[in-house]
Amino acid sequence: MDKRAFLCTAATYTLASLWPSAAAAEVVEHGATISLRNADGGPGRSRYLIGHVPRGGLGFAPELSRTHSGTKWKVFRAGGEFFFIRCLGLGEGPRWLEGRAANAGVALAAERKPAYSGTAWRVLRFEGSSDYALECEVARGKRWWLRGVPGRGIVDLAPASEQTVPGSRWTISRYPVCIDPPCDPWFSR
Repeated sequence: MDKRAFLCTAATYTLASLWPSAAAAEVVEHGATISLRNADGGPGRSRYLIGHVPRGGLGFAPELSRTHSGTKWKVFRAGGEFFFIRCLGLGEGPRWLEGRAANAGVALAAERKPAYSGTAWRVLRFEGSSDYALECEVARGKRWWLRGVPGRGIVDLAPASEQTVPGSRWTISRYPVCIDPPCDPWFSR
């Protein structure tokens, strides 16, 4: 292999590893309860995505706890590769994670809409990583990634065409389940 062929192969592999692929079934499935942690934030920062149910806003929390109940999310199949993501935070109000392309914003919506709306998300895994991108397709052909800037408390959308958007990598974990007493039953619901 000559030097030019080697460099082309290496560059292709590097770019492919930056673009996520649709392979998230091990963590995200219908009915799963999950947490979303921004993988791009620095140590010691609040990095868990939290839904503020009464007012429909989003932000970041430092830990998973009853105090930060909006860090608990439930996944529902929306059709095809898409999922609806519902905030299980305490209180009454909007609960469905929704991307809004008009202002590149993200908020909680009162209802979920059919696939290809801002409430339908596709979970894509970055090659060679345990990180994911959450992609919404607000209109056919227009894809956006969920982006977070924990240090500034910003949650918004970034165009999916930008492969290395800071803040677009998320760690998705099953929500903790308490098994040893004393246990707060809130974690198990």
